[in-house]
Amino acid sequence: MLEPAPANRERRRYRRYIVSGVVRYGTETTESAGSLLNLGWGGLLVRSRVVYTGGTNLTLLFQVEDYPETIHAKARVVGTQPGLMALRFLHPPDGIDLLLRWLEFGNAPWTNESQELESGEVPIHQERADPAPWKEKL
Repeated sequence: MLEPAPANRERRRYRRYIVSGVVRYGTETTESAGSLLNLGWGGLLVRSRVVYTGGTNLTLLFQVEDYPETIHAKARVVGTQPGLMALRFLHPPDGIDLLLRWLEFGNAPWTNESQELESGEVPIHQERADPAPWKEKL
């Protein structure tokens, strides 16, 4: 039987950065907008009046405040609460590595910063072994 993770441990596999930004999302026939609350390698959290049901695939266009690029992505709704929608990327969007590097180099705090990730892993895009600035090609 699976046991739940201890309450003081982060269950996400990757860090989520606390950000502000805008996101436009929708299906083939609908479009909505919301506020970007946090973002990580695996997905993002959106605040909006329009919340799709779990399992819905969406097309996204989002921009983090003060970041010069807009990111296009495809994601699936994996969790909802009134006014909130957790989205998991179907595949890593183009430009996500550079954006996450920009966030890591002092542009945003991350959730549960003092706690270890459940997997014990630090994804390669999070490692600071290379002291090069975030703008360098990955």
